[in-house]
Amino acid sequence: FFSAFYCIEKIKDNKKWFIPSALIIAPALTTSPSHSAYFALFVIIYLTIKTIIEKKILIFHYLALITGLMISFFTWYLRSFIIHGFKRTAGIGSQSILGVAGTGDRVYSLSDFVIANKGNMINSPIGIGVVVSIILIISLIYILIKYRSEIKKNLILNIISLVVISSIVLFILSSSYIKFVPKRNTEALEPGSVPFNEFLSDQFFLIFFIEIFIFFTIFLLISHFKNPNLKDKYLIIAFAWLTLTFYAVNAAPFTLKLSPFRVWMLLAIPIAIIAGEGINLILGFSRSLVKSFISKNNIILTLITLTIFTLICLGLLFTSFIPKYAHNTSPNWPAGGFWTYVQDESGQISSPELSGYLWFKDNIPQNAKTFSFSAGSLIIGNDKLFCNWCPDDLEYQKNGFNNTIEHHYDFLKPKDYDYLIIDSQAARNHGNNLTTQKLQSLSESSKFKLEYTNNAFFLFSLN
Repeated sequence: FFSAFYCIEKIKDNKKWFIPSALIIAPALTTSPSHSAYFALFVIIYLTIKTIIEKKILIFHYLALITGLMISFFTWYLRSFIIHGFKRTAGIGSQSILGVAGTGDRVYSLSDFVIANKGNMINSPIGIGVVVSIILIISLIYILIKYRSEIKKNLILNIISLVVISSIVLFILSSSYIKFVPKRNTEALEPGSVPFNEFLSDQFFLIFFIEIFIFFTIFLLISHFKNPNLKDKYLIIAFAWLTLTFYAVNAAPFTLKLSPFRVWMLLAIPIAIIAGEGINLILGFSRSLVKSFISKNNIILTLITLTIFTLICLGLLFTSFIPKYAHNTSPNWPAGGFWTYVQDESGQISSPELSGYLWFKDNIPQNAKTFSFSAGSLIIGNDKLFCNWCPDDLEYQKNGFNNTIEHHYDFLKPKDYDYLIIDSQAARNHGNNLTTQKLQSLSESSKFKLEYTNNAFFLFSLN
């Protein structure tokens, strides 16, 4: 995002910057199903607002986007569409492209945004921190004061635009509201079936802040359109991005959504840009006070001013940085969601199945040909060999578990397999009783020899 928009911004200085812009846009459009889509929305908002403000078609800006889109289409999307179809390419499975849920979706409150905890959603931490929130409020107040004359000058147009756009937004949101977050045990309502008053009550938090961000976007856009000489044009784009991402992260109980819980990192972008206004104000105010008091030799007030600024920095450190740092460096993401884990009497959690595979990696020769009725990637990932491209091997892995021990040997031996693995995943797929019987038969057979076991991982060699 940052490198792409840096290059796009540089086009105004030198049109040749459209080339690196296109080269960065292309991979950004293929990085992931959700964030590539959000990147496209960021670019569209950026170019639309910039075109309105500049009152002209920005040929090289659009050329960068079109070129990047063409590169990504012909190098990746076209082939993927042909092979996998549209939905699998987009990564949305059976879901609608306008209603893609995320695994960690939920409804948030104000405290979820203001407070950054050390432990929350590990794959996408939530919360921005108390001090950042205060600075953001200071920024909003400062922008209002700074543009108060422009707001009054275009008051009627601002009000009409706000009413029209807000009405459209509320209609779309109420029509797509399903009240509950669709989960296994929760039945969401039909879109549009929730009474409008109930929708307003349920989503007051979202609607209140969305209206504020829309207001800032509108009055800044109108002010700069009427007076192109005004500075801070970037704030219009920042508020438009903030409106998009704030809704997107809160979109779990709506049908219009795209992995809401994954938008937190994108929400941070416009928040950081807008909060920068407040930080500039505080720095400027501090510098003015320092200069004023130093000239009067009033060292006490100067120290007070510097102390306040230091406290702000410490506040950012303790309420935002440290929680995020602690969260992102904590080893509390398991080695893999598919492993079988057990908990002992002391509460310690371990995976003997994973330990078995680690023993297998360290004690069996590299590239030893090994068969498993579980995922072949676990064998390949541990430096051994499984014919993951052989149709008959894959078919036997999928459907051959119930065959006799003799049939296993007759299938594996001609293919030069040296080892056979039965693990906890096999028990999960085929049941404990059948797996236990299989292990007993293998142990009693003269064709197989048990090389290692920890009761969750069994490694047999072929005689």
